[in-house]
Amino acid sequence: MTYESTLIEIVNHIIKCHPEFAQHIESLAALSLGKGFNSPDKRTEIQTWKEFLDIEPALAIDIGGNVGDYTQTLLDEFPNIEVHTFEPSSVNIRILKERFCNNDKVIIVPKGISTKPGITQLFSDQAGSGMASLTKRDLSHFNISFEQVETIETILFSDYQSANISNRVIDIVKIDIEGHELDALRSFGSAIFNTRLI
Repeated sequence: MTYESTLIEIVNHIIKCHPEFAQHIESLAALSLGKGFNSPDKRTEIQTWKEFLDIEPALAIDIGGNVGDYTQTLLDEFPNIEVHTFEPSSVNIRILKERFCNNDKVIIVPKGISTKPGITQLFSDQAGSGMASLTKRDLSHFNISFEQVETIETILFSDYQSANISNRVIDIVKIDIEGHELDALRSFGSAIFNTRLI
């Protein structure tokens, strides 16, 4: 038996018998690789990227807005910032609209960002889940089933940018769309050159 096969057996045993421990290991591994900041406090994350900006941001893009926690943190930190929040889940769109109904600085865009505009499916373990993805993932080793399906609309960010924010500089782009971040970036087109921090 090789070292690799022994290690695989151990990992499979941990995943099967102790899924909560396996999730913790996965989170630590992702953090050590720089995948997902996963800060316990979004303000800590904002403080990190504030070091890269020399001005107070005026325009932010939140791709994968979920229920608006990141958008709210931006507003708390910068009351005059304008945030365009993209979220395709109908459950979360209702929450976002209710949460920000009195704030004209938040523009809720009920669509996903991808490399192909059109109609597609959003897979999740439950309606409104933060793990929702355009990919039907197999997380059965964590006892998570992706059987919840919702039909959504996707757009190119470059199309949205040219129609809605034109040549304005985008100060901050936050993308958290469960593995489709590169697709979102590809959809920026030349807007990427008008973006200060991603």
